[in-house]
Amino acid sequence: MSSTSPDPDYVEWLSAIVNAENHREYKDTLWFLASRTFFYSMNEDANRVADAIDLRREYKDTNSRHLVFGEPSVLEVLVALAERMAYISYSPWEINHTEYWFWKMLKNLGIKHYYSTELIGRILDRWMGRKFSENGQGSPFPLLHFCYTSVTNPEKDQRKVEIWYQMQCYIEQNM
Repeated sequence: MSSTSPDPDYVEWLSAIVNAENHREYKDTLWFLASRTFFYSMNEDANRVADAIDLRREYKDTNSRHLVFGEPSVLEVLVALAERMAYISYSPWEINHTEYWFWKMLKNLGIKHYYSTELIGRILDRWMGRKFSENGQGSPFPLLHFCYTSVTNPEKDQRKVEIWYQMQCYIEQNM
């Protein structure tokens, strides 16, 4: 439940990726997500941290700025997940798929713009602490029905499935 002090330009850059301009009422919420450190309990979810670090590299490459970063934030991880989802689910429609998936994940988590930071913090702790429902309710990826995460790991309880495979199943069921 730690927090960091995010760089304003970097947060604006991340916000632009998910077209936060169309969701102005969430500005404070996004800042809170940027200040909350992402934590995980499954070793495989370290890959989501790596995705967030890739966003930092992209920012540095496009903005020629050197920033001192701590641990990745929840905002970084959710933006990186949304980019992965957009890539996997690409269709020729003229929409911003990263924006679509990011805001869908916030909705699935149950985060509303008018919630207090304390309540949002509890929602995030429930997700990252894997205290959501077996079917993924309370996470970014609630499932309609059981989904094989892999041939070798037919786990039904989404609390025991790494975020990557939760995401895969969610996309499969929502395309």
